Amino acid sequence: MLVPEHEFALIILTNAESGWPAVQNMRSWAYRRYFGLEMPHPEAIESTDDDLNPYVGSYHNPFADAVLSFRDGNLVGELIYKGSYPTQDSPPIPSPPPFTLQLCAEDQLMVVDGSMQGMTIDMIRREDGTIGWMHFFARISVREA
Repeated sequence: MLVPEHEFALIILTNAESGWPAVQNMRSWAYRRYFGLEMPHPEAIESTDDDLNPYVGSYHNPFADAVLSFRDGNLVGELIYKGSYPTQDSPPIPSPPPFTLQLCAEDQLMVVDGSMQGMTIDMIRREDGTIGWMHFFARISVREA
């Protein structure tokens, strides 16, 4: 988090699947402590299947694949880890259970259940207006053509 006009920066690093709640708590604390503000929390906005359909697809980065698809009337995300720690050849960690996504802003989705609840995903468009990338877990993933 950068707030240049207040000469403030906050960097939080975690390497744990369950680290998201800690990150949220530390960011909220910093907002209150340094700015006297409550951290804004994303809220789902009403959307139709047509609104969500542009995001359906497979997204790839060197560490994980993500698949967004419709299941039981909901947009659902699934992560498939490719490698692990300490080397890329180590067996991948187990994938988390599928999670439900809802639109919370233009081209922004939020996780509404599971261990990543409240996390947001920014969808990035190409010049032609189609979705080309997904920004999630501080990584950019390329949409499969």
